[in-house]
Amino acid sequence: MDSPHLSGSECRPARITGIRICFVCLMAVSGQVLAGGCHENLSYLRARFPSFTDPSLQQVEQAIYSTRVSDAIAEAKSKGSSPEDAVSAEMEQANQDLQSAKEASNTFVSVSISDSSADEVLRELNGPHVDPNLECDGVAGSSACAAAVGLMGAVANHALAAEMQCFARNGMW
Repeated sequence: MDSPHLSGSECRPARITGIRICFVCLMAVSGQVLAGGCHENLSYLRARFPSFTDPSLQQVEQAIYSTRVSDAIAEAKSKGSSPEDAVSAEMEQANQDLQSAKEASNTFVSVSISDSSADEVLRELNGPHVDPNLECDGVAGSSACAAAVGLMGAVANHALAAEMQCFARNGMW
C-alpha cells in the first residue's frame, strides 16, 4: 500500500548546489519501504521528474510510478530469470531507452530551429529545470517528448534494477 501523496502546493522545494530537492515530498511519495530499505514500487521517482502537463507524458509518469517491484520480479521468475539476469535485462532496457532518447533528440535538433546540439537537448530534458509544459504536438514537439520518455524510461529501469538487487540482497526474491 502506498503512502499518501501531498499535492504540489504542500511541497516546498529547496535548492542545494543547483539540484531541486523537495524534502517534504521525498518522504511523502517514497512509497512503502520494506526490509533492507527496498521500495515496493517506483513512486519515489516523483521527486525526480517534473509533473508534466501533456497527457501522453502524464501516462508515462503514472506507469512508472505504479510499477511494483514484486510484479517485475514475479515476471522475471516466470521467465526463469535469476536475480542477476533480471537486473542485467533492466540495465539493458535502460541503455536502449537512453539510445532512443538520443535518437529522438537528434531528430528534434534536425527539425527545430534550435541552435542546441542533441547532447544539450538531452541535458536540458534531464536537468532540474525541464519545462513541465513540454508539448508533444508536431514533429519537433513529438521528438522532444520521445526524448523525455526515453530518459524517464532509462531512469525508471535503472531504479527497478536497483530495487531488484535490494530485494535479492535481502532475501525477498
